[in-house]
Amino acid sequence: WAPDRLAAAYPGHFDSLVAAELRGEGMGFGALMALASATYFAWWIPFTLWMLAHGRFQSPERTGRDTIYLRLMLTDSVAGANCGVRTPPRGTKLGATPTEALDDAASVAATMKYMVFHAFACHLSFVSSALCMTYIYVHLFFALAGLVFSLYLGSAWYDRMLTSHVTKKVRKHIAASTAKK
Repeated sequence: WAPDRLAAAYPGHFDSLVAAELRGEGMGFGALMALASATYFAWWIPFTLWMLAHGRFQSPERTGRDTIYLRLMLTDSVAGANCGVRTPPRGTKLGATPTEALDDAASVAATMKYMVFHAFACHLSFVSSALCMTYIYVHLFFALAGLVFSLYLGSAWYDRMLTSHVTKKVRKHIAASTAKK
């Protein structure tokens, strides 16, 4: 890729990466992963300590506060099961969560499993980002795959609307207009 053109196109956004390239240091895959990991763990360590000391106890039932962690554990049965949290039945209203589910979610084991999974998932995204940044053809493939997938979803929606939704409305309208005669 052309770091000088990137810097010119987006001034101020990629200064550290571009500066390293221009100095001849190179920011290959490993260096990008190291930078991403260091930045992530600078957040992950204090956040995990906060979760263990305070965040895991937050719930609308007990403190009047909520966290993304708790919502995920209580609404996603797969995530909850993988972290050892008994997910309440579907349709359980906010503020009416069973005590055993709240206790499971507040456990150190469930919190740490979640935080380790979060780190793993984020690092998977870092791998794809570093590959795209390092290899222009990987970036091109990723962009084309996104375009093809978007086109597929758009065409599937269009097909569904035309073949089911609109057709039903037209049939209903025809039936209503012929019934009036």
